Amino acid sequence: MSKDPAILFYTSDFLAQCTSLTMEERGEYITLLSLQHQRGHLDQKTLSLQFSSSGISDDVLKLFTSDEKGHLYSVWLEEIIIKRKAFTESRRKNRLGKTKKIK
Repeated sequence: MSKDPAILFYTSDFLAQCTSLTMEERGEYITLLSLQHQRGHLDQKTLSLQFSSSGISDDVLKLFTSDEKGHLYSVWLEEIIIKRKAFTESRRKNRLGKTKKIK
């Protein structure tokens, strides 16, 4: 099964997460969220390549957690990804069930 190319992005949730961030920090935040969706938990190499000169704001980093390997991830986004995966899997099973009944 290929990687899901999208997530449900609830703008109200995003705005609630970053009300105290500057516009530049919001750019950092949405970039990190996008990278996490595409690549998984973010290792130091990925972070260094994306934010080599400017670094990441401490206020943005507060919105992320470190896993057991020290990789950054957003718990909020992780939950969205898991819910989306469960939903698409349920739809896939539903379609498979319908095709078996037709035969």
